[in-house]
Amino acid sequence: PCLISGRDEDVQDWIPNTCLCQTASESAAKVPMCSICRPPVFLPGTSCMYETFGCTGLAPGESCGISCKSPYGSSQSVTAECPSGNSNPFKMPVFSQILTCTCPEPDPAQGYTKTSSGSWVCASGYTGTATVSCPCGEEPTLSGCTKLQSCAVPTA
Repeated sequence: PCLISGRDEDVQDWIPNTCLCQTASESAAKVPMCSICRPPVFLPGTSCMYETFGCTGLAPGESCGISCKSPYGSSQSVTAECPSGNSNPFKMPVFSQILTCTCPEPDPAQGYTKTSSGSWVCASGYTGTATVSCPCGEEPTLSGCTKLQSCAVPTA
């Protein structure tokens, strides 16, 4: 038998914050039920960019590491921690800071120019907004620029 003593704000309508239960070893005592955090989940199409270290089965108060996989940039890594006293089995670890992994450099393509600041723009004679994308498992690509078309003079 469990006694609910409160709820987390983010899940207050559907899961208890703390459930005090009798255990077999201490049948008369009631102890808080803590729950491990679930492993981090990344945005669809980006999971290939991240590598986790020790994030599975993370108990409350424990931490793990997350970094960018090669070739997705940054040698930076961050720490993620399962909150102390966590009783929400759906809670993910909390990141110490935001980790930004980036696309590898695409091969140059016709219609695109790289600026001195390192960003891609449409070349002269092309229009649009240059975009670099790197779907998981695929080579990075440039898109968004189209060749300007000459207009014909209308005839009467």
